[in-house]
Amino acid sequence: MSPQPTGYLGVLFLCRRGHEHRLCLPITHSGVPPQLQCPAPAGTAQGGTGCPLPSDYESQIRQAMRGSLQEWLRLGYLVIIDH
Repeated sequence: MSPQPTGYLGVLFLCRRGHEHRLCLPITHSGVPPQLQCPAPAGTAQGGTGCPLPSDYESQIRQAMRGSLQEWLRLGYLVIIDH
């Protein structure tokens, strides 16, 4: 059974195919600032149009928040780049 989400995070997913996807991803760890949370899922877990999310997207999110939290708070969402 999958862990229950503790909230949803607003994310801009930049796919290696050049697509941009605004998503509201479930997060199973705590510590997501309210300014970055979204009220309900607004995208798919696949990113749409053939752009699958990286399997380690949650660890990428945690790392990004540790490194650039002030920038993400300023933008109002977090950016994940598919390398």
